[in-house]
Amino acid sequence: MMPTVKKVAAKKKATKKVATPKPQTELARRRELFANMTNAERTAMVKDICDAVSCTELSLSALLRTNPDWPVWTKFYGWMDEDDDLRKMYASAKRRQTEYMADRTLEIADSESGEPLMGTNGRPVRDEHGNIVYVRSQVSIAHARLRVDTRKWLMAKVQPHKYGDSTTLRGDPDAPLIPQKKQDLSKLTEAELATYIALAEKVEGAE
Repeated sequence: MMPTVKKVAAKKKATKKVATPKPQTELARRRELFANMTNAERTAMVKDICDAVSCTELSLSALLRTNPDWPVWTKFYGWMDEDDDLRKMYASAKRRQTEYMADRTLEIADSESGEPLMGTNGRPVRDEHGNIVYVRSQVSIAHARLRVDTRKWLMAKVQPHKYGDSTTLRGDPDAPLIPQKKQDLSKLTEAELATYIALAEKVEGAE
């Protein structure tokens, strides 16, 4: 018996595949996560991020990628623009980070590790404990210098008064520097002007 048109249509409808929803993107997931966040929750999260910033050499964007529940880079700076207290918290964390970097520059400069020492068989040489032997080479020394210089540059940008190369003249607290006022020669008498010129010539001759 041939199936009727209605039965064929009903069968096609029953076997029709249901479209599966598209997976949520990571950016959409994070936006939904922060949409209903309270100010207290946001402050607590920023504090956790700042604590991590103060003891790492990672950039902010790289650090934020390590935790799937932290905001993306643009969202984090949006919070900084909206709240002065959060901005001050982050600025303090960056200053602490420079102190951490200062310690790391010493470790990098003093490190004796370099490139693996290769044997005649083309394999790394190992010591009696089975550890690979490293030697310093021109390449490893140049790389270490680059790492140190990069950290010094960042430290100088964050704390120029402490790690910058600029020099500022400072007077003693008990005898501060006082800028010399320009002498108004028009108010001097002829005798005073002659004395002034004579003294100026003596000073120039002594130099």
